[in-house]
Amino acid sequence: TANLAAFLTSSISARMNYVKDMQTAISRGYTICASSPLESEFRGIWPNANFVYLDGSKKVLQAFDNGDCEGIIYALPDLLGSHETMKFFCDKKLIMVGNPVLEIPV
Repeated sequence: TANLAAFLTSSISARMNYVKDMQTAISRGYTICASSPLESEFRGIWPNANFVYLDGSKKVLQAFDNGDCEGIIYALPDLLGSHETMKFFCDKKLIMVGNPVLEIPV
């Protein structure tokens, strides 16, 4: 199973308003960047979410880096398989929150 996980920034001020899962991020109106092939799945699961869909995981990371979103949805195996991506997550203080947002049987 491929797991897609939600990641949000962590800072001292953010810890005061901890985001525990996608529902919390949605209720706070956060913009979440995700890969465009997942759009139909996510529209069905979270019709009221504020998503920005991009073509490819590198563009998702670039959009987050540019401030286009407060959180991202990213495939956990892709994260763990790339030292460069793990460094990006560490440098940006991204943390995984909640359960996987989508599981895709492979």
